[in-house]
Amino acid sequence: MGWGLWELLLSTIKTKLKELSAAIGKLSPAAFRYPLLKSELRQDVRSVGLIVEWRHYDAALHILQTGIMPKFDGCRETGSAGRDDWIENCETQTQLYWAMNEIATLLRIF
Repeated sequence: MGWGLWELLLSTIKTKLKELSAAIGKLSPAAFRYPLLKSELRQDVRSVGLIVEWRHYDAALHILQTGIMPKFDGCRETGSAGRDDWIENCETQTQLYWAMNEIATLLRIF
């Protein structure tokens, strides 16, 4: 893959992270199991973005897959939110999960 394609991929990842952050920002704190989890999730997504900026793609993928996504996978795995999920509404949880999954898939390319 040429350098231009790598830069396009990186730009796409950054855009997807911004879109995810915006989607989280539009949610009410009441959408979360505990209202403070909204700001924690936004900070987690910002951290992944910074790690991508530093070009540590494996670390960004690891944090996303092991630190963030498991908190949003209950509805996908069982059809209902798990006790450790941060959002109980399955529609909202699923939207966020698949947005994160898309970013993870792009990071795996690196």
